[in-house]
Amino acid sequence: MLVRVGMRSEWTLSGKEAVLRARQYMEMGDAFQAYIIDWRLPDMNGIEVSRQIRHWQESPFLP
Repeated sequence: MLVRVGMRSEWTLSGKEAVLRARQYMEMGDAFQAYIIDWRLPDMNGIEVSRQIRHWQESPFLP
């Protein structure tokens, strides 16, 4: 559904995978503009995922 309105979406199975994928896209200069994150993930909660993604977004070492 999101593709039809010109948006890209990604699906991950864990919080660690979500953080890794977000970081990879940020390093390529193609960061996501919004995240929908589940509260309970198998390896970390949604708040921790959000904190880690936010940390990478604010990092001065990204292009």
